[in-house]
Amino acid sequence: MHSMEESDSGWNFVSDREGAAAILGALVGLDADAECTQTDLAEMADVPLKTLYVHDWLDEMVELGVLVDAGETEDGESCYSPAADSEVLDAARAFEDAFATATQDE
Repeated sequence: MHSMEESDSGWNFVSDREGAAAILGALVGLDADAECTQTDLAEMADVPLKTLYVHDWLDEMVELGVLVDAGETEDGESCYSPAADSEVLDAARAFEDAFATATQDE
């Protein structure tokens, strides 16, 4: 298990965590007012739900300012929203746009 302090760069933070890139990719397309359960995020990112639970990736994403804790569902499952003011999500969206532009003629 990794901690944020062990990562010496944003790239390493993402590459060291199984599913982190896929989670960021899924979050890029969501509106800030969207609320997703851990199950929703796991399905959108095609990441095993167990991975999110075991490694606490979503808690780290909250700590990093990528996600906002939006409470719990009636059955106690944690809910999250993309952070509207997240510099990390803004950078991920910019990377997604730049990649789309760079590959559109291929």
